[in-house]
Amino acid sequence: MSKFLRCRQFYVVAVLLLVATAVWADAVVEVTSQSGLGPDSSISWLQLGADQTQVPASASVVSNHGLSATVTLAGANSVVSVVCALAPPLSTNCSWNGAGFTAGDSLLWTTNAFGGGNGPVTVTFASGVIGAGALLQSDVPGPFTASIEAFNGGTSLGTFTEASDGSGDAIYLGLKDNTGANITSVVYSLTACASLCADFAVDAVDLATAAVANFSISASPNSVTVAQGSSGTSTITITPSNGFSGNVTLSASGLPSGVTAIFNPNPATTTSTLTLTATATAATGTVTVTISGTSGALTNSTNLSLTVTGAASPVTVSPTSVNFGNVIVGRLGKKVVTVTNNGTTKVAIGPITLTVTTGDTSQFGLDHNCSPMLRPGKSCTIGVTFRPDAVGPDAATLNIVTSAPGSPLEVPITGAGVKKH
Repeated sequence: MSKFLRCRQFYVVAVLLLVATAVWADAVVEVTSQSGLGPDSSISWLQLGADQTQVPASASVVSNHGLSATVTLAGANSVVSVVCALAPPLSTNCSWNGAGFTAGDSLLWTTNAFGGGNGPVTVTFASGVIGAGALLQSDVPGPFTASIEAFNGGTSLGTFTEASDGSGDAIYLGLKDNTGANITSVVYSLTACASLCADFAVDAVDLATAAVANFSISASPNSVTVAQGSSGTSTITITPSNGFSGNVTLSASGLPSGVTAIFNPNPATTTSTLTLTATATAATGTVTVTISGTSGALTNSTNLSLTVTGAASPVTVSPTSVNFGNVIVGRLGKKVVTVTNNGTTKVAIGPITLTVTTGDTSQFGLDHNCSPMLRPGKSCTIGVTFRPDAVGPDAATLNIVTSAPGSPLEVPITGAGVKKH
């Protein structure tokens, strides 16, 4: 036989039953390479016999690391098929010829379900595994598409499909549960072919049975606000899993213009302090910063929301708003606003004005003792008056121009004229 001789009497749809525990926490992903699966053992079909050995409806197999399993088919007469180094009849003791497999590998050759074959094939394991994968190929020349479906007990965890190249070379198709050994079965099958989906073959089944040492990272807080010209911090925590104990090198990407990130320490093993510093001209707004941690071939990341605001003013006002409440028409209400320089240098103050937004301008007045320059740590006061001349609400804004960032400072003023009872 050869790869291009259809053998309808054979059929395999590989179903790998993997003992598992949690169902709802599954995070099954497709893998399309052996390195993506990261197997630590495999099941070779060579143990079922030499080339052209017929496979019974049920047989016992074992991985090269001693994991036992029972292979059960819907019917007998699938065969073990050895990959040829040369096309038959030039090569002997082989029956499969097709690009993608390694010469000498023992395949499980079967008829696809579309042809009424003797599958599916169930492989039940003595203990759970995290993932499984294998090379497979259609017997009919040309491109094909194969699928793999994962189950936890009777619950489907998802189906993944993969298409071959135009020549129909063998493809690697597998899946992995990132949360642990939660996959109880997987089903291999052809879903589309260049012409008729008939025979296909599956190479040794790779198994991932042991959790890989890994780590995760998190940021607390995961939202930081930084004013131009200042800094903010977040604690980056490294959480190991499955025995991980390496150093993790941290980095940040997605930073806005004018913002730098420094981790201390870096590399780190448990925690690191991230300091985000914005220059006086840093771009304002909110962005998502990706914090990545790398240790050898492992890379994990977390996101942090960074907001850059305009520079904070060293000059403050108290109170930040003035409410006269109800004032009898014709009477005078007085309030005081204090301006303080909390910075380290002198700040120019003035002009100080009132903008009336509701009512007559004559109803509001102000006077102040602020000098043109306000020294560090010093304060001055602004007196604001309100004398309503009619019943109804009135409003104004106190505007204080300074030489500091955030100028002008604005203090909303409200009040209402009422009748005398």
